[in-house]
Amino acid sequence: MDWVLIGEIADKFGVRYEFWKLTSPDRVMYEARSKDRGHRVGLVVLCETQSIAVVSGFRRRGIASAMYNEIEIHTGQKLRPGAIRTKDGQLFWEARLGTANGS
Repeated sequence: MDWVLIGEIADKFGVRYEFWKLTSPDRVMYEARSKDRGHRVGLVVLCETQSIAVVSGFRRRGIASAMYNEIEIHTGQKLRPGAIRTKDGQLFWEARLGTANGS
């Protein structure tokens, strides 16, 4: 299995990132990479549960939102929060769902 370049995403400042996908029998992974060096800045893993990670220096730039938006376009399915483990994760889903306290 190899990573496949499926497009580009942009953060809220207009910085563009390559958007990659890897499919395996038990999961699908999406990765955002910096265009200049090819370093991973964000990763989404979809399997029985979903998880997302954005490199600390790239958080709060809209990368997670851009990745989720692109995944929803590619899959035709809305992503929903799973078990939220971090304060940043809570803030992300509150903003994404337009809720005050994640409710």
